[in-house]
Amino acid sequence: MRIAVNATYHLHGGSLTHLQNILGAWCRGGVDREHDITLFIRAESVGIIESSQTGQINVQPVGGQKFSGLAKLVWEQSALPGLLRKAHADVLLCPGNIVPVRSSVPSVVMFRNSGPLCDSITRSSVGNREWAWFRALGGMMRLSARVATRVIFVSNYFKELYAERFGFPTERGDVIYHGRDALTVGSGDISDLAKLGVREPYILSVSHLLPYKNFPALIEGFASARAGFDNPQTQLVLAGIPSSDSYLKYLRDLITRHGVEDSILLTGGVPHQTIGTLLENCQSFVFQSTCENCPNALIEALSAGVPIACSNAGVMPEIAGDAALYFDPYDPQDISRALKRINADSAFRDSLRVKSQNEAQKFPTWDQVGQMTLDSLVRAAEGSGPKN
Repeated sequence: MRIAVNATYHLHGGSLTHLQNILGAWCRGGVDREHDITLFIRAESVGIIESSQTGQINVQPVGGQKFSGLAKLVWEQSALPGLLRKAHADVLLCPGNIVPVRSSVPSVVMFRNSGPLCDSITRSSVGNREWAWFRALGGMMRLSARVATRVIFVSNYFKELYAERFGFPTERGDVIYHGRDALTVGSGDISDLAKLGVREPYILSVSHLLPYKNFPALIEGFASARAGFDNPQTQLVLAGIPSSDSYLKYLRDLITRHGVEDSILLTGGVPHQTIGTLLENCQSFVFQSTCENCPNALIEALSAGVPIACSNAGVMPEIAGDAALYFDPYDPQDISRALKRINADSAFRDSLRVKSQNEAQKFPTWDQVGQMTLDSLVRAAEGSGPKN
């Protein structure tokens, strides 16, 4: 089978972790030798996926400095179908939410971005530009779902929500969670944490600093909760890349306004393996986002056996199950309550550690994710799930 993969979306965070692990699973399992795989990818992204594949995959760099936004969409809809015909592709995998709508090649689209369906994504919460982008993405996702042969959802929550809102025929959808084994906890260097400015004990948050991730409520909740901690020197570590300099300044100003600038650390982006070291040594993990599909960071925290305080919004209860202490992410005082409880009760934290490790077992390994993704591609190539 000739498999084409459209990975021309911007690779960072969860999207990069997903692609790297899918390619790695296919190479370990011999899929790249049993099938012809062509990977279309931005020229600047070639280097970051080299370690994930054996060289059997035909990597096709596309685009240039201006290959983003509208230029990518135009290429996807106009040039990609011709390239697929030239490559004699039997099936196309699109992990980035959108397929070429006029392609004659059977396609499998993966919906990883839940933003277009999240009620928390509004003009006031993300700004006019981001709101317009999410609206446009939602329209393209609906069109892609109509023309794709199959759709991969990364959670049951999102599949059911999508079917309810748009009448999607669920028999054309596959649910494939993200893998539980992206990180190797225990192999990191503790000195890396000191270099970042991390001090123990600390509460860890791993997420890009985006407006809909609800950081202002977390900062306010942490400021309110500090007096109730076992150790008043407990630090909150926010590990993630800010969406913009202006948003970073907004968060820094908010931290100063609450008088916790000595207790909240903004690390910026950190290497993925350093996340494993951060998880291994944290006292607890907090996940306050209001809009997610299948958050890698939450699965990684479960796999590391970390006590978790978690938002009760959207998909989060499906992912964390009974292994988390939940809070209302829109209520800073409820966040404060959860942070006080989890960081002032060592016996409670120990019970959550056991639950986290047990809950993580419901997720597949990345090798299993690779095989399930291949199975979906085979079904599409064989015509299972006709276009409607």
